[in-house]
Amino acid sequence: MPSPRNPDSEQVNRLFSNSFLIGFNAYVFIMDFGVLNAGGEIQVHSRIVTSPADAQELSRLLQECLCEHLKEFGRIKKETKHERLHRYPSGH
Repeated sequence: MPSPRNPDSEQVNRLFSNSFLIGFNAYVFIMDFGVLNAGGEIQVHSRIVTSPADAQELSRLLQECLCEHLKEFGRIKKETKHERLHRYPSGH
């Protein structure tokens, strides 16, 4: 699956995330995205609030993309906390 294209893609704020917190109630799903810092703390930088139906669609799309990624690139290696912290230089 190619990367999504958007005519205004240069104006989209792009943030790296390696930590995810998700909560829900009867009406919404709340998804926090952040970065796990060297001290092991999560610095949340974005929050998405969506309906259960839209969260289910997101889950379906993510699963579809993961299946395509596995077919193209093979198994995804499970990373240790240390590997996650040092995968990208600071500032990402």
